[in-house]
Amino acid sequence: MDDTPERLIHDWNAAEPPQRPSKKIEFDDETLRDGLQSPSVTDPSIEQKLRVLHYINALGIDNADIGLPGAGPHVQKTVERLAREIAEQKLSVYPSAAGRTHENDIKPIVEISGREYMVRGRGYVKSVHDLEALVLRTENGTPITVKDVAQVTLGPEMRRGVADLDGQALGKPGNHARATAQLEQMSGQTVIFQTAVAVVCQESDFAQSELAPVKVRFRQLTSAEIEAYLLAETPYDCAGSAKSEGLGIALLESIDNDDPTALVGLPLIRTCRLLAAAGVKLL
Repeated sequence: MDDTPERLIHDWNAAEPPQRPSKKIEFDDETLRDGLQSPSVTDPSIEQKLRVLHYINALGIDNADIGLPGAGPHVQKTVERLAREIAEQKLSVYPSAAGRTHENDIKPIVEISGREYMVRGRGYVKSVHDLEALVLRTENGTPITVKDVAQVTLGPEMRRGVADLDGQALGKPGNHARATAQLEQMSGQTVIFQTAVAVVCQESDFAQSELAPVKVRFRQLTSAEIEAYLLAETPYDCAGSAKSEGLGIALLESIDNDDPTALVGLPLIRTCRLLAAAGVKLL
């Protein structure tokens, strides 16, 4: 038997020609679960776990298993805090949680997942009905105000959106597998993309918001079309896994709305209406 190092160890750097994988390779880190659950180690503080989470993100890891919430209320609180950190800091890593096929493990994961759809890092969206009320509030529930009372606030935090498939909120997929699942689910279906915009003026105590629904009908998509699109545009940071301003338009059958810019950005017709109501003259 040939037991030379050359036989036992394959040098990938010396491979000719280099092999390029046909699909995107993703990395799943379990440091925050497996690396910290041993009874022989001290449970790190939430600050230390947050630091580890940011290290994972900085390394470009795709997914992070952030804990086993079924282990008890303390772990549930930690898992939710880590998930909120990912959303509020707009980290690129996607959270996942561990669990056995048992109700006590699955239930807390479902509950936390229902609160995972954070919009612009400001609070939770459990359903599309929460969106319009949420757009006028910060993460601690206090009204949004402006420092300069002579000006009207209209910034990136004042526009938020979520995709609605039969009452189910669709968030950003975060990776290839979830994007594939979303597009398979939306194939041949009508999805309502809800965008909320708010205008606030502290001087006059004006604070109003409007919701701009956009009805999008997806074509019947083949697995090959979904795969080709995702590899071409990687829309993993986009709710609904499709960018209509790009190649994603090829996935669609129709778009129906009364505010044309709402699907890709700020709904300008509603924004102008709110600014006029706030006393701002555009013309």
